[in-house]
Amino acid sequence: LGISSNDIFIERLNIINTGFRMSGSSSSSATKLLEQLIQSPSVDEAKFTRPVTKNSLDEEVFSIEVVWK
Repeated sequence: LGISSNDIFIERLNIINTGFRMSGSSSSSATKLLEQLIQSPSVDEAKFTRPVTKNSLDEEVFSIEVVWK
């Protein structure tokens, strides 16, 4: 997928028929992660499934759904 970041922690990864859903946290930017996923040649669509929030460690908490091409 071409994700280049060492500050992403994936807590949950669910494989679905059309792609996958993942949730986790990032100490930098969840939006940058989403942008990297969208740019992947194997991804048709990627979107946040809920608003990005901050946790007690000031990390961005995200939930993303990815659809394969």
